[in-house]
Amino acid sequence: MNSMFFYLILKHQLPAKKRRTPPNTIIGKGKTLGDIVSPIVNAEEWECLK
Repeated sequence: MNSMFFYLILKHQLPAKKRRTPPNTIIGKGKTLGDIVSPIVNAEEWECLK
């Protein structure tokens, strides 16, 4: 009986959430400050390395 109950739960799935979109007032106003490959500031300026 338990296996049938779990089968019914797994078979019933919730619909996927819709992807959120930004408001039109902020589209195109973002700025990229750094990169994954290189940091924004030099390593000499990092407080954690001092």
